[in-house]
Amino acid sequence: MAIRAVLDASGLKIGKPGFDADATAEANLNFNSDWSAFGLFLQDTHQVNWPSVPTNQRTGTYSHDVNYGAAFSTAPVFHVEVEIGGVWRVIGGSSSGARLRREIRIYTGGTWSRTAFFNLSVGATATELQIRGDFDVGGTFAQDRFLPPNLLLRYTVFSYNF
Repeated sequence: MAIRAVLDASGLKIGKPGFDADATAEANLNFNSDWSAFGLFLQDTHQVNWPSVPTNQRTGTYSHDVNYGAAFSTAPVFHVEVEIGGVWRVIGGSSSGARLRREIRIYTGGTWSRTAFFNLSVGATATELQIRGDFDVGGTFAQDRFLPPNLLLRYTVFSYNF
């Protein structure tokens, strides 16, 4: 059985499955504390264009998968940002998931209307990033409806997992 992790005076090394961390070449390591950063596997952007919903419907969903073009032994570490007002903002990342939620409440006639919202989540599997979303426009009448904004995501997948 391979020695996957080694922690000694020189630092931490984690080998890829099947490789001894204390004896293998750098290319066969998932992590080495001597490295200045994780290895970059894939980086790109994705435009989230929410679907329009008919006036007799208030809710909708969004789904898109980004295939890595390769399979990891487990879900890799990833990082996701969203562009808001020309600035990239981190919404999360790890090997488990990232989430963005926004709620909008409209104040009219002395009361708050029902909340409109959108949720966007990004998760990783061994073969793809899964971008999922759902939304509620908050009203039946056109003046009460809030359509979620289209979002530009920037994602980075690292050649790193345990």
